[in-house]
Amino acid sequence: MLLLLVLLVGIGIASASAVKADPAKKTMADDLVVVSGYDVQQTSSLNAFGAVSPMTVQYTIMQGQTNWHGKYIGPNCPGYYVDLNWGNSANSLQLRIYCADGSVKGPFYDNSDGRIDGRICLYVYSRSGYLPVGTYYHEVYGYSVYGVEDYTF
Repeated sequence: MLLLLVLLVGIGIASASAVKADPAKKTMADDLVVVSGYDVQQTSSLNAFGAVSPMTVQYTIMQGQTNWHGKYIGPNCPGYYVDLNWGNSANSLQLRIYCADGSVKGPFYDNSDGRIDGRICLYVYSRSGYLPVGTYYHEVYGYSVYGVEDYTF
């Protein structure tokens, strides 16, 4: 009985190790990466030709409110910038990105881009070259907001 238990545990460990070691089992979600937009602006290897610039439309949000924004990404796009800017670091907004491949990135906060400045500046790109075509949705949530906060996106 003990020998059977040891064999079963050994098979389970070997199977788990085989799955971890197999790079072919990488999911599509592993292909999409979100990094600080500030860093990309300084790193030419990620700031590829054809990247899509952020939208710059003004909105308002209050405590506990959720606003949704969509952005269509066409073929052959290596990446795009997300620039949620409210400028008042006393208030806090939260951002989630719902990618066209079904993956969800975030939540992101003011300090997610390496700075505390009332802004979440990110760059979304694909390790394999181009982003999946489709609409990327952005959920902006009033995480800790006093009064009404203006923001651009």
